[in-house]
Amino acid sequence: MLLEEQAAELLQRCERIVGRRLDQVRGNLRRAESRAAAVFELLVLEEAARHGAAEYEPGDGGSPDIRLSIPHGRKIWIEVAFLYPRFWKEERQSDVVCQWITEEAKPARDIAPQGVLSLRG
Repeated sequence: MLLEEQAAELLQRCERIVGRRLDQVRGNLRRAESRAAAVFELLVLEEAARHGAAEYEPGDGGSPDIRLSIPHGRKIWIEVAFLYPRFWKEERQSDVVCQWITEEAKPARDIAPQGVLSLRG
């Protein structure tokens, strides 16, 4: 887990990335039960922004957490889910999805597989 100062710096970097204050994330960082998930969401946002223009919760209501516009005009929607240890079944499913994404991200799509895997928390 990050120190409070590190989490604050990560939050500021992500707010600069999206160009606005992330009030909901700020609230989640204040509560112990949601802090790890909020930090993970910020880490994914920061990493996604390395691959293109990232927006945080750009749609109204039930849109995924991040919309990433990658070169050549393609858009990728990313739903971030922090899996607590008690969700072992979901973690196995997450592993399968990560393997699939890694295969899809091979150099033909100009995304390095290690970039995909580094998003896994």
